[in-house]
Amino acid sequence: MIAGSLGLVEAQDPEREQIERALGRPVAAAVRAAWGFTNRTDMVTLADGQRAVVQRYRHRKEAGYRLRVMQGLSGPAIEAGIPLPRVRESGLDDDPPWVIYDVLPGMPVPEAGELGRAGRDSGTRPG
Repeated sequence: MIAGSLGLVEAQDPEREQIERALGRPVAAAVRAAWGFTNRTDMVTLADGQRAVVQRYRHRKEAGYRLRVMQGLSGPAIEAGIPLPRVRESGLDDDPPWVIYDVLPGMPVPEAGELGRAGRDSGTRPG
């Protein structure tokens, strides 16, 4: 069993098995992200300590569009020093369509509070 914010997930859970097959590693924990209402995002920790982001999309068209945009922005983002998550695996023909991304360093914007909204230190942190 896996403990996460979704509660206990059975070892034979199809979503867990899908992630393990795609990444070739066992899942140690999966925690549903607090943000978002259209798509489901889970923060996954693998047994070897690696982390990944799993997004399941409500609309196949949106998933494909997001991947195309990320591919198009990849070169310019690298040149500008802007980190974009690497797409590790995807299943756009699955139901629901899904993509597994690398975790970027830092805190996700929805969890960053005032710092994330301002895009800079707005003076709410000490020192």
